[in-house]
Amino acid sequence: MFFHLTIISELLVSLIYEMQRRNSLYGCASLCVGGGPAMATVLEMCQE
Repeated sequence: MFFHLTIISELLVSLIYEMQRRNSLYGCASLCVGGGPAMATVLEMCQE
């Protein structure tokens, strides 16, 4: 379980940095764990 959480956090951090670099408002990340479970997340960047 810890291994999957590490990959998910890496994926989300990379997505946030890429959204900042591209000045994107929305981003989507998906992950297939294998054997059935999967995850998808949509992020919205807060503008100040």
